[in-house]
Amino acid sequence: MQSPRFLLLLAASVIYAIGSFGVTIFGNVPLNDMLANVDLKTAAADEISMVRQKFENPWNVLHNIRTIATIISLLLCIIASINGSSES
Repeated sequence: MQSPRFLLLLAASVIYAIGSFGVTIFGNVPLNDMLANVDLKTAAADEISMVRQKFENPWNVLHNIRTIATIISLLLCIIASINGSSES
């Protein structure tokens, strides 16, 4: 059976990988690609506004997911470190 410390670190790693890298790869990169396809030199103000509306809310949601996942991962690492110091 795995130690609680190992399981906490495993959970932290999985949460970080999915919540940070996964969200970035599958969420933010496509949004960035959409944004990169907008030609700001020729786009009208209403088109730029529409693109921003399509971009801003999903980006903020994804940013919040990454932030929460990273905080949870950090907390799990801290808990594993504290619990690990009592194991010998």
